[in-house]
Amino acid sequence: MNNCDLEFAVVIVEDTLGLQKLNELCTGAGVSRVFLATDAPDSEVQQLSSLMRFPVVQYKNDELPDGAVAIVDQWICAHARVFIGSHVSTFSYRIQEDREILGFPPKTTFNRFCPDAEPKCEQPAKWTIVYS
Repeated sequence: MNNCDLEFAVVIVEDTLGLQKLNELCTGAGVSRVFLATDAPDSEVQQLSSLMRFPVVQYKNDELPDGAVAIVDQWICAHARVFIGSHVSTFSYRIQEDREILGFPPKTTFNRFCPDAEPKCEQPAKWTIVYS
């Protein structure tokens, strides 16, 4: 599955530099679509979609509670080609942890976009799980 994953739409929608970076990252990774795991309003998701060069897809299921949808979102993000998460997000942390366990490279796992006003913001800490 060719996915470039995001977790949080609001930062990207309000950050045009972030959108440019996202489009460049997706092009460089050879992805065909962006999977978006978010609880942002549909209007923000539509705004993001209109600014992307790639289709933006989400998992939707009105029969499942929000928590169950979040579990599906987490699984999809954990198995994607590239993951970009949100700063100080437990959801992003768990996905990064899953990806580390699954053996994905740190450079495709521990990422977040920086706001325009902070072009060199702190990136997630990279760690290696040591099995004994």
